[in-house]
Amino acid sequence: MKIINRILAFAVFAPVPVFAVLPSVDDGSVILVQNAATRGVTVSYTLSDGPAIVIPAFLTNGVPLAVEETTRLVGDVNRIVPEGDRSFMWFPDDDREGFSVEDGSFAVKLKAYPTNRAPDVVVFDLAIRTSEARRYYASLEALPHGVTNDIYKTTKLVMKKVRAAGRSFRMGAPAYESLNGGNNDFRSREIPRRVTFTNDWYLCVYPLTQLQMRCVTGSRYSRAVHDNGVLEGANTLPASYVSYTALRGSSVDWPTTGSSVAEGSVIDTFRDKLGVSSFDLLTSARWEYSCRAGTQTAYYTGGSPTNYTVDAQIDEFAWYSGNSGGVPHPTGLKRPNNWGFYDMMGNVQEWVLDWYITGNELSDGSDQIDPPGPIAPKKTDSNTNACRVLRGSGFGGYVRNMRAAFPGWDSPGEPKNMGFRLMCGTEL
Repeated sequence: MKIINRILAFAVFAPVPVFAVLPSVDDGSVILVQNAATRGVTVSYTLSDGPAIVIPAFLTNGVPLAVEETTRLVGDVNRIVPEGDRSFMWFPDDDREGFSVEDGSFAVKLKAYPTNRAPDVVVFDLAIRTSEARRYYASLEALPHGVTNDIYKTTKLVMKKVRAAGRSFRMGAPAYESLNGGNNDFRSREIPRRVTFTNDWYLCVYPLTQLQMRCVTGSRYSRAVHDNGVLEGANTLPASYVSYTALRGSSVDWPTTGSSVAEGSVIDTFRDKLGVSSFDLLTSARWEYSCRAGTQTAYYTGGSPTNYTVDAQIDEFAWYSGNSGGVPHPTGLKRPNNWGFYDMMGNVQEWVLDWYITGNELSDGSDQIDPPGPIAPKKTDSNTNACRVLRGSGFGGYVRNMRAAFPGWDSPGEPKNMGFRLMCGTEL
């Protein structure tokens, strides 16, 4: 009876949960005014309980306009907006000559996202060093000019949210998947285990390219040049000669020192110039989850290897030894995975945070939550230096290396045909 009384007392005096009021835009506050001379449309609105990220939807007779018709926007839209009376301008496409907002068929709907629940896509303008450098979109399909446009591989950086909080997947692969199931080396580094994550993250849609690197760091980080010193399409080629040490520094030791990076390192420079303190490499587990994009097959497009040298299945999604000609290629030319990430396999190998180890030291197959990888590095017979993990293989990789589960490795100070893609937390 005493126990019952205590439970009842707790139930009576327990605090009532208070739900936060989310920011919003009242449809009734949205006012459209068109300039007769310029045809530009000023959209005024009131944001309540902000600040928030405000995303527009343009409709004619209830039908959304094509993205191509709504790219010319200036003002308080697609970014973090302070609470209060706000406005932005839309300049209709030239093909809409004579278009008028006064006939009642046109409408603008505005959605306010809390700043800690940002939309799925964020784009950084690498030429700007202010808050204006950051724009948000509801999806990759909503990006002005389309995600495959070269601007997102050169002067802008596009990142998409990976929804992983509370979700699990099987990391690693069964022994038979590599086409060489009896090879203990493959089995010892691809031990299947269940991994669960506690947070979402943003991830670059493309590996960092040479021009993106030059915009931020001043260097292209590449040795891929022709005799005249310039490789055709070099601006959109992945940075392919960057070491782990250059990315994070030699004075830090993931996971012992956590997310710290050395002053002046590549990632430190990106953090400083773009104002995002959570920029970093993925862990190996996060990389594989992002690569698989909900699949569990050997290839993230489905299917498994059929031979050791050339496989037509791979041609559609990766540059590898069977089709690359031994050189890197511009990013985004192959099929992306189901979540819209390009070149996750092939082209250039990508550094991840983890130290490289195998066998029981790597895993006993037990479930893991947000695994950071091992603390102690493992030396290999072929390399007496402690090695970091590389993912995605590269333009010289073999068929069996194009699998989502395959991890490579090398010395952190080696910058040979290696690139990377940035991730960051979702609270920017």
